[in-house]
Amino acid sequence: DALLAAAAQAQLSTPAQLSAQASRLLNTPRGHVAAQEFFLEWLQLSELPNLSRSEAGTSLPAATAALMVQEGRLTVDDVVFAKKGTYQSLLTVPYSFVNQPLASFYGSAAAAPSAAFVAVPASAMGRDPGILTLGGVASAASQSTYASPTIRGRTLRMRLLCGSLGSPPPGIAGVDAAQPNATLRQLFGAHVTSPTCATCHTQMDPLGFTMGAYDTLGRRRAGDMENGQPVDTSGALLNTATNQPTQLAGIADLGAALGADPAAAACLARHWSMYALGSVSWSQDGCTFDAASNQAASSGFNLQQTLLSLTQVPSFSQRSDDP
Repeated sequence: DALLAAAAQAQLSTPAQLSAQASRLLNTPRGHVAAQEFFLEWLQLSELPNLSRSEAGTSLPAATAALMVQEGRLTVDDVVFAKKGTYQSLLTVPYSFVNQPLASFYGSAAAAPSAAFVAVPASAMGRDPGILTLGGVASAASQSTYASPTIRGRTLRMRLLCGSLGSPPPGIAGVDAAQPNATLRQLFGAHVTSPTCATCHTQMDPLGFTMGAYDTLGRRRAGDMENGQPVDTSGALLNTATNQPTQLAGIADLGAALGADPAAAACLARHWSMYALGSVSWSQDGCTFDAASNQAASSGFNLQQTLLSLTQVPSFSQRSDDP
């Protein structure tokens, strides 16, 4: 009603007026839900309850998957709205919201005392900081029965860096993840050394290796051991423009590197624009996406301002036939 009244009084004609109304709507309960749903989809968390995940005879219960979705929902909402955080804040957030059943599943029963969700430091649960270490994020970006570094790396490359990666060529043999005493890094190592595989896999696997401390179900591996061997979480973030890698010790380093990377933050603005417009056509909407990213950059990629940036681009308030 307030928006329609403003329109009737010609109070939606300037960028400032549009921004004020959009900010008002974003901070309503429905606005919170809309923002949460975008981030859940961006992180693939919304898909988790429909996925089958198991490792070493243990499956991810549907009820636990639902708790992981709620963990993501509450953590994102707190960073975006309560903390008024930035993209960097999200990638390095040092806590998440868990309850006692979820904390127990993570192996940290004492971290949350009851069925109510509370903010718990990542360190209290033996986890790394950052939104990428949420159990649901790690589990969603896995194969059904093993924590594929390729799937995880592909997810990170495409969703965090807006990379473009094709499907594998036909006839490629799958990885035997059931080899005894081998780590996933050992099984997937040939991807980045084989001339036929390296072109794509150097963009994916070294990113996925940084998540190796978390298993298919999103739990921290006990003692950071896998099949009796220490997990090697070192990796690299390849700059595809210069072909130069940034060396990483693990997922915390990756979160810090991505959080400080304007190109990664601009990628989030692009994903939001595509989500909000319901369009993935870069050739037709590239100017809109670029304008939204530039607008978000002017706020230091504050997350609320990133979501509001789309209201400031010409195509939001002008039709193509308008003078």
